[in-house]
Formats: sequence, C-alpha cells, structure tokens
Amino acid sequence: YQRRVHGIQQDFMEAKQALSPSKESQKEPSEINFTFILGPPGSGHLAHSSKVAQLFGYEYLCVDELIQEEISAGTKYSAQIEDCLREGQQVPDEIVVSLVERAIRKFKSKHVLLDNFPKTINQGMMIESMFGECRLLIHLTTELEILLEKAFAEEEPHENVEEAKEYISHEIEEFENAAEPVIHYYDQFGKLRELDCGPPTPEVFQNLVKCMFPQVCLVIGPNYSGKTEISTYLADRTNMTYLNFQAFAAKNEFIKIRSKPELIVQELIKHLRSEPNTRVIIDNFPESLKQMEFYCANAVVPY
Repeated sequence: YQRRVHGIQQDFMEAKQALSPSKESQKEPSEINFTFILGPPGSGHLAHSSKVAQLFGYEYLCVDELIQEEISAGTKYSAQIEDCLREGQQVPDEIVVSLVERAIRKFKSKHVLLDNFPKTINQGMMIESMFGECRLLIHLTTELEILLEKAFAEEEPHENVEEAKEYISHEIEEFENAAEPVIHYYDQFGKLRELDCGPPTPEVFQNLVKCMFPQVCLVIGPNYSGKTEISTYLADRTNMTYLNFQAFAAKNEFIKIRSKPELIVQELIKHLRSEPNTRVIIDNFPESLKQMEFYCANAVVPY
C-alpha cells in the first residue's frame, strides 16, 4: 500500500507547480489523518459531512465547492474545468489534487474530512502520499428509488418531472460507476464503511457519527488475571491502539471529574474522536454499568 502511494507523486508535479502556492502555504505540515466521504446525489453527504466535521472538531473541505470556487476565481484552469464539467468528464486528477493540496496546507488541525473525495484512486493516493493515510472511507448509499426521491426533493421545481428524474438517475448511476473502483480499493485495506442513507435525516446523521468512531474492544478482569499483557499483545499483533482507561482517567487534568462516571467517559469519547487508528483496545473499561451505558449511548457499541 505504502509503495503504491509513494510511487505516483511525479504524475501531478507539473500542475502542482503551475498553481504556485505562496511560500507560507508551502510549509510542510505534520502528518494528517484523513476521513473521506463519498455519496451520490440524494445521499445528503454535503449536509452530513459539514455537521459531523464540526462535531468532531475536524477541518472540513468539500471538493465540489472547491472546484466551483476555482471556476469563479477565473484562473488559468477555470476554462479547462468548465469544459470538463460541460462535457460530463472528470476534472483531471492533477488539477483536483493541486487544489486540495493548496487548501489543506492552510489547515491547522491534523484531522481533515474531505467530502466527495477521492473521485479516483489516484487522487486519494496522491493526497495520502503528501500528508498521511486515510483512516476511513465512508460511502453513503441506498436503494435507487430512495436516492431519486431525496435528490428530487432537493431540486428546484421542474416543468418536466420525468425528464428531471431521468437526469438525476443518470447522475446517480455515473457517480456509482466512478466510485466503484475507489470503494473497492479502500475496502481491500479494511478502511471502507458503508452507510445506509435511506432512513430519515436525523437517523442517518447519528449513524454517520457512529461510523466516525473507531471500533472498540473492551477488556476487563481482576488483578493478576493477565488482561493487560494479553491486551497489549493483541493490540501489537493486530495493529490496534492500546489504551489503559485507568491510566487515562488518572491524568491530572481529570482529577476533579474522576469520580463522576459520565464526565470521565465523556472525556474518553472526546479522545476517541481524534484517534487516527480505526480499531482500539481499551483495558480496564468499563468500571461500572453506568459508564458502559453512557458510552454506548454516546459513542458506538463495542464489538
């Protein structure tokens, strides 16, 4: 995976240099943890992505909006981008990646959510080679009829309803065909999470929030049971992050809330929101049923 990621940077260097970002924007950032979200028309990915990014404290970038801003700015690439969109073609990877790179270099957070990106495997690999690996690719999808209904509801009223539905159906089909290889690629590395966007909007958002959390394995046991040794060994062998809840809760910053189950678990949840690994083993947790109930209600059910 790493060899493939680092082997394609040269393909877009010409477009990258042509965009000529300022010296300030050229500074090398620390490694960034990416979450990619893909969704066809009607999936609600745009509204959901911005809200979940705000909730988790992530930097947010909608690539479709970025492209439209480039057109409006009247740059040397505006005409080329407009031609591609008018002819129903993908904007060249080199241009898309250069625009995304320029925007990312202005971010301060190490956690970034990219909406409707990557459009191609190469786009994802290029960005990862520059900044850091994608931790998750979340794909919002559902049955075609539901997508059509939702997408049509978002559109302005049309005189020819059937013609409008046919156009939207074509847009959905084109998206899914283009996204299929990207989805398959990230699925190979265990980074894909499929999300049904058919239910009502509030339910979809709550499910998206759960998708953003790492999968968690909880380990409890009496003293001298060997649970810590087993947990650290398992984490090392399966590439999971090991977290000892007792050590976490004993931090000086949590002294005042240590005895309050809901507050200390809330701090744990905040910590997991910024965890780059998608799988975590938590040792010595939960300490009580109340902690477990609060965690499951506000994060994700452990496996």
